[in-house]
Amino acid sequence: MNIVPAPHTRKTTLLKAKNTGLLPLLLSCLLLTACGTNKTPATLPDEAPVVHAAIDQNLIPKDGNLKTCANWQEFVAAAEGAEPGDVIQLKNGTYAGNIKFTKSGTAEKPITIIPESRGKVLINGNSQWEINGSYITVDGFYFTRGTSTRPVTFAVASRYSRFINSAIIDWNLGGSDTRLITLRGANNEVGHCFLRGKNTPGMMLEVVRESAMRNDHRIHHVYFGYFKDPGSGNGFETVRISTSGHSLSSSYTTLENCVFERCDGESEIISSKSGHNTFRNNTFLNSDGALTLRHGHDALVEGNFFINTRNSTSNRCNGVRVIGERQVVRNNYFFNLPVNSQAIQIEYGNEVPHKLTFYDQVKDAVIENNTVYNCDKGIRIGASKNPRMDPPRTMAPYGIFRNNLIVSDKGTHPSLEIEDEVFAKNLFRFSNNVISGKENTNPDKSKLPAGIQFIENLKMEGGKHGLFWPADKSITAGVQENTINPVYQTDIVPAWVKVKMDANDPAFVGAPW
Repeated sequence: MNIVPAPHTRKTTLLKAKNTGLLPLLLSCLLLTACGTNKTPATLPDEAPVVHAAIDQNLIPKDGNLKTCANWQEFVAAAEGAEPGDVIQLKNGTYAGNIKFTKSGTAEKPITIIPESRGKVLINGNSQWEINGSYITVDGFYFTRGTSTRPVTFAVASRYSRFINSAIIDWNLGGSDTRLITLRGANNEVGHCFLRGKNTPGMMLEVVRESAMRNDHRIHHVYFGYFKDPGSGNGFETVRISTSGHSLSSSYTTLENCVFERCDGESEIISSKSGHNTFRNNTFLNSDGALTLRHGHDALVEGNFFINTRNSTSNRCNGVRVIGERQVVRNNYFFNLPVNSQAIQIEYGNEVPHKLTFYDQVKDAVIENNTVYNCDKGIRIGASKNPRMDPPRTMAPYGIFRNNLIVSDKGTHPSLEIEDEVFAKNLFRFSNNVISGKENTNPDKSKLPAGIQFIENLKMEGGKHGLFWPADKSITAGVQENTINPVYQTDIVPAWVKVKMDANDPAFVGAPW
């Protein structure tokens, strides 16, 4: 694969990358970069017919009953009287208003809500859209600079419904608690969407659960960008799946093939607070926070990339935090994370009984085939022990630690740190792990347990995607080159968003803060 800079590359960024040895990676990461400003979005310029065809490909389903709406009133009326198989199309323009889609389609005849052209129906003002039926698809709308606190909601009765090929940008900036997308119900989907520009409390996307019912939601190919940290602490997760009150039941939500860029809202970029959730093949770029398995059990975290191209410092974990039982963290790549930032942090738990808001003990964790390269802090097994808490946070983690690769000369902190109790009691089983670079481990390298090998000066070389891999191909620890690929922004955004980015639309390119 040839790595080339995206058309929005800035020369100064390239020069800094060259001077710090990060140019190969940056050329890969620039394909992920989506920036923006607070300016009013420009209208989509006229394109050649072939571009229109790409943007609006499959916009109108075959055999659908097309109902065109010339204004907002006709649109609301069509939604209220919708029947299975209806395709409700709103004329291009700018609108503000509330609408509820409460009628249901079927698997064979869904109800489809579309604009005349994707990206050319702009929604602003105090608008709130609610999907509260089955087999409803909302496709291709552009929400921008509105003032409501809940612009898009899947309500309790929603089933097998979709919000796709759409964007929510700079919504309610400076306002009160705002959730861009709220998912209730079951088997719903958010895909190929573009969410950016947030500086208020609340999530960019949240899964709300009123009961222990499994959700089976799918969130995929979504760009989450530029969530500014307002400095007020908790409640600024980019994505939150459930809350502690329902953490002992399982959501079965999957989040995959997404990009998180400059998502700095708080220490938990993703907060998983329910069981059996999957986080697969996502890329976290220059985002100050972690994918946190905060509550719930049986999560799978695999194939994700955590990449930093800035010369930055952070007191947060910028990788994965592990709490709970039977969590699997495998085949993830951590590169050049900020100074003082942990790549993988496996936590202590509170003694039982304890409130649901406290920390469950890590039991039967599987941490395998992860690569940590050029990071100040690597992997810590046994973090945040606190005997002074009530109840004490003294329950040590245990599980399996195998086939992990840690290579770094960066910084002064340990590449691997095993809490003394975890080490003394053999609470983790170690096999085929490799460490190279700085000789800073706890215990020191001469006392590392069997199953952890220290190799002097293991050579790493640039490979596909601009990342680095062991030159010695006999090394089987860490991510293997043919197992995962990073997600590029241009792979996931809708075609109409790509056109706006290529045209340097100020709402889609340029750092807003």
